[in-house]
Amino acid sequence: MLRLPIQGLQDGQASVNLMANVRDIDGIFPEFSGEITLTGTIRKVGKRYSFKGEATCMATMICDRTLNEFTEKIIATVTADFLADTQVYLMQAEEKDGEMTIIRDDELFIDLSNEVRQELALSLPMKRVAPEFRDKEWEDIAPEIATGIDDRWKALKGLTFNN
Repeated sequence: MLRLPIQGLQDGQASVNLMANVRDIDGIFPEFSGEITLTGTIRKVGKRYSFKGEATCMATMICDRTLNEFTEKIIATVTADFLADTQVYLMQAEEKDGEMTIIRDDELFIDLSNEVRQELALSLPMKRVAPEFRDKEWEDIAPEIATGIDDRWKALKGLTFNN
């Protein structure tokens, strides 16, 4: 879990440096491995807490071009807002009030695990190409395949269809 201690936190801004193993984050995608590092700042004003920072973690993926496995660091921006209000918390039973999460006044920690899990998942690339192949054309990666049509199929190029 990525739990940020808030008990005794004074109004103002404080630095945050947290680490957790991916196995400790429920529901995290299987691509992620090792440690998650969360750095940023927490700002407290009255009963409101705002976190802004970055989560980093290594992800192992399969290259869409070569089908080779590669590992890459994923960096995600994480922002979260919380309001410490026990009465509202009890009425809403942990529902979100817009973009703000309601927590109890007596909470000792803010758990950022869910926000980090979601943002890391959204930061995975849709097109997964190993770094060494990102600036290469298909002809450079597999010249034996990209050279052209196999001679046995050339006869099919002459086919025409009339309706």
